[in-house]
Amino acid sequence: MNYQTTQKSENIQYSHIYANVLVTFSEQAGKTYPEELMAFIYKDAKKLTPRKKIKLTEAVVQNIICSDKDHKKRYDVMVPRCMTQIDNEADVLAIRKSGFCDEFEIKLTRADFFNDRKKIIQYRRPDFDVKQDIDWFMNPEDLAPYQKFKLEALGNGEMVVNNFWYVLKEGIASVDDLPGYAGLISVDQTGLLKVVKHPDRLHSRKLSFEQRYKFASYLNERFWRYREQLAK
Repeated sequence: MNYQTTQKSENIQYSHIYANVLVTFSEQAGKTYPEELMAFIYKDAKKLTPRKKIKLTEAVVQNIICSDKDHKKRYDVMVPRCMTQIDNEADVLAIRKSGFCDEFEIKLTRADFFNDRKKIIQYRRPDFDVKQDIDWFMNPEDLAPYQKFKLEALGNGEMVVNNFWYVLKEGIASVDDLPGYAGLISVDQTGLLKVVKHPDRLHSRKLSFEQRYKFASYLNERFWRYREQLAK
């Protein structure tokens, strides 16, 4: 038996059953197989073992996004429930090593997804400097008197995020339902993420050091509030 033959055996429902049978017959025949081969079979069995269904909530999906191994490699910081401006809270804001940032918008029902089109935000001109940006957080009526639908402002590059993702429960919407620039990640009932479509870059402005520090500080505050709760 060779590795190619072993890979073809993956049509058996559970490859660990096949492995046990293989060991039994090989012992009876006085044969042994390389440890690497057996390790390969048992490792594949984990992929074939049915995943358990879980209850999907926004918090659960946030944890799934932030613990994803590919996301951990791509992003320096991932902040759940992050205020990117005075009237917009990202379900997850992820900051890349390059200084670009991604917003993940989680929707678990079809109605909630389509209601997102109605969201109106205040926006500022992208040429404001950091000092004005901080002031705008405190006095948005002075520096951001304009209102737009959030999805329109995103498409025009008038918000801080460079890439915008929808994370949708599997089956509630399709790529055709998204704004053209949005990326799509589906999450199934077992919590498995699948990238369906990558987003288009909204603009090429990078976060300043002050902005990165401000967003990262939200995560620090959450950590210490959590520690305080544990101490009670």
